[in-house]
Amino acid sequence: TIFGSPGQSCTLTCKVYKGNDDITSKLPSNTTFTWLRNGVFYTSTLDSKLTIRNNDVRKNAIFSCSITFDESKIK
Repeated sequence: TIFGSPGQSCTLTCKVYKGNDDITSKLPSNTTFTWLRNGVFYTSTLDSKLTIRNNDVRKNAIFSCSITFDESKIK
């Protein structure tokens, strides 16, 4: 995504797979999504989606997400 104007935004979505199956909607409600920007902590959320704006990116950025959840509580 390229931000060309001030005020633009983009929503990033973290999907969790077990094998070929998308299990994102089956994760426990207290699952933590930890977002990194260029390998450095950015924010944590209980939502698999993160909206970023053009001021969150300086020239370029790489966002990644790691999750923490109790696998025994998957629905």
